[in-house]
Amino acid sequence: MRLIDALHPASSRIRPWTLFFAHPCLPLAQAEAHPDRHGTAEASAQQAIADHASEITDAYAVLKAPHSRATHLLELLGAPLDEDTGGEVLGPGFLMQVMEVREELEEAGSRTEVLRDLLEANQASIAELLEQLIPAFDDAAAADLERARMLTAQLQYLNKIDEEITKRLPVE
Repeated sequence: MRLIDALHPASSRIRPWTLFFAHPCLPLAQAEAHPDRHGTAEASAQQAIADHASEITDAYAVLKAPHSRATHLLELLGAPLDEDTGGEVLGPGFLMQVMEVREELEEAGSRTEVLRDLLEANQASIAELLEQLIPAFDDAAAADLERARMLTAQLQYLNKIDEEITKRLPVE
C-alpha cells in the first residue's frame, strides 16, 4: 500500500510522528503525495491530495528542527510548553546565563570575530543541551516530564540567541 492511500482521508490531519513511523523516508512520502502525480484525479481529489502534500511538508518541518520536534513530543506526552512558560521552568541560573550572553551580544556590536566566537559558544551549548534532551525523553515514560520541558524551553532561548547572532554576522 502506498502512503498516499494509507493516510489519505481528507478529514484527518497528519500527526508528524505518525507520518514518521508510517513512512520513515519523508522525501519519498512528499513525492508520493505530490499533486502532479495525481493530475488525472477529480478536482475534489486533487484538492485533498494537495492538502495532504501540504500536511506532509508541515510535518517534515516539525520533525526536522530539534526544538519543534521536542515541543511536539511534549504536546503528545501531555506536557506542552506554552507562552507563559518562564523562570519557574528555566531556573534562575539559566536565565542569568541568557542575560549575560545578551549583554555580550550587545557589547559585540557588529564585530565579526566576537560574533563568531559567541555563535560558536552558543552552538556548543545547543549541542550539549541536545545531548541531554535525548535521555530526558527516553526517561519521560518512567518519570515526569519536567526535565524534558526545562531542556526544551532552554533550547528555545538558545535558538533565539543563535538567530540574533546570525542576523548580525555579515553574509559571506
